[in-house]
Amino acid sequence: MLTDRFCAMTAATENFNRDHWQAQARQVARTVNVAWWLETLSAPLLVGAILTAAGLLVVRREFPQVEPWPLAATSGGMRLVLGVACWAWAGRRFEKPEQSLVRIEAAMLLRKSPHDDSVPFRGRRSHFTVKGSRRNSSTSVFMKEPI
Repeated sequence: MLTDRFCAMTAATENFNRDHWQAQARQVARTVNVAWWLETLSAPLLVGAILTAAGLLVVRREFPQVEPWPLAATSGGMRLVLGVACWAWAGRRFEKPEQSLVRIEAAMLLRKSPHDDSVPFRGRRSHFTVKGSRRNSSTSVFMKEPI
């Protein structure tokens, strides 16, 4: 009877731990995905904002009888389309929660082996470097692309 209660408590704890880490991985995946989207959106949004401002100035000067709300609606619609297009474009780099679990493990220095050269080991001198990179380079530990 005591072992049944212990097994039930262990199973409940395992479920809680699994759910907790999966929730953390989903949060990390969302954060990384939003970061990829914002990075993809930044340049097109700047160009779109400059073109929209120039277009609005020309339309307001040449056609003063035009109401402001169609101009604002057109500008907002163009930004919405731009945001959705950039979301689709950045989607090829999006992370799944399973990939985020690996990112969390690497950040917490878990599952490191002294025989694995692709990840830093606590006993090595170059603590935060990637295999083949220099110590003070701009290569991220988690990504293979420069920052």
